[in-house]
Amino acid sequence: MQARRRLPEVRNPRAWLYRVATNAALNALRRRRRFAWLPWRASDVPHHAPDVADQVAGHHELEAALGSLAPAYRAPLLLYAQFGLSPAEVAEALGLSLAAARKRIYRATEMFRRACEGGAR
Repeated sequence: MQARRRLPEVRNPRAWLYRVATNAALNALRRRRRFAWLPWRASDVPHHAPDVADQVAGHHELEAALGSLAPAYRAPLLLYAQFGLSPAEVAEALGLSLAAARKRIYRATEMFRRACEGGAR
């Protein structure tokens, strides 16, 4: 709503507000899908509907664990695990050899797993 005054003209404020709300909801869904490939341990799988507060806390922990990785490891992990690129595609996208890409994906997975387990304690 604060940005509305900076826009050239909003002919239909109600439609504009619906579009803003829709975009915010789509962004939240994309953010949630970013970690759809988790959990790492079978014990992390909820057997009942989790509390919303627990879900939010879990997302923050995952983002913190991902943020703890150096960009050289975070990028290959996200390209491989989140976006579904093959190790060869990761190598090409990042300008690495195939062996280097595979090694970084493996190391990033291990670092991420350790960061998640360390945050759960």
